[in-house]
Amino acid sequence: MVSDAPLVLVVGQVGIDIACRVAHLAPESPVEMDEISIQVGGSAAVTAAAAAALGCRARLVCKLADDFFGQHVRSALSGAGIDTRAIMAAGRQLSPFMFSAIGERGRRASYFTAGDVDTLTAEDVQADELLAGVGAVLVDGTCPSAQVAIAEAAGKRGIPVVFDGDHIREGIGTLVALADVLICSERLATEIAPRDALETSLAEIQRLGPRAVIITLGDAGSIGLHGDELVRQHAFPADVVDASGAGAVFHGAFAAALLGQLPFQACMVFASAAAALSCQHIGGYGGVPTREKVVALARSHTRTPPSS
Repeated sequence: MVSDAPLVLVVGQVGIDIACRVAHLAPESPVEMDEISIQVGGSAAVTAAAAAALGCRARLVCKLADDFFGQHVRSALSGAGIDTRAIMAAGRQLSPFMFSAIGERGRRASYFTAGDVDTLTAEDVQADELLAGVGAVLVDGTCPSAQVAIAEAAGKRGIPVVFDGDHIREGIGTLVALADVLICSERLATEIAPRDALETSLAEIQRLGPRAVIITLGDAGSIGLHGDELVRQHAFPADVVDASGAGAVFHGAFAAALLGQLPFQACMVFASAAAALSCQHIGGYGGVPTREKVVALARSHTRTPPSS
């Protein structure tokens, strides 16, 4: 990580991700775990780690309990070179965590708790301090009050906001309108703009505010609209172990490419390559690839569907 690399501010949910690999799911009797992983979890943490690994510096703001999990997460993120502005909630006893069992072909059964930590709010954050030196803001929709406040402040400063959305939740309409780039699941796209053709959905969502909209489609790749430029991006081949962090890695990688001044289509290629590589390991945080591997994969598969 270069000291003068662009700085991204990531705001969202962070916790612990405990995962194991098993021969099959839903057993009638106990099944021995083949591999166990305990790592930092949460979409915001994975996004920040991806951006930091792929050409940026990262500043992360989240809310954690002042428990063992919270202290461990903060220490791990700081050790990875991420500027963590984690707010430790005094008196709270359980930070967010997820337990997952991963079976054949990457199938995953997950159990999640938000713990007893209150959601990060606008009153918890100081936008001027957090936005100092920042080149882009990345949000995940998990704490809309804080994220809207920071996105509004970023807009006044001309700092682009990249919003990674998965499904309809409180405050999402405001965040979509404030975003310069919306990266969303096909599920969210059909909820916001239910249309027969994805191209029509992209255009309709774009009219809500974002300059660019990308719909991720899993194995089918992604499709994006920037102004009048429509890009269809194939998915890179991958031996999938766990795809749970692919969306967050895509988000962080796209932001890194964007701040690296790459064209829109090249940003999508770079993000797609990073997401594919992330699927080859357990856990999103542990699956964040190196920049060298992402560049090599992107260059080795130069064939992309033409823009139209």
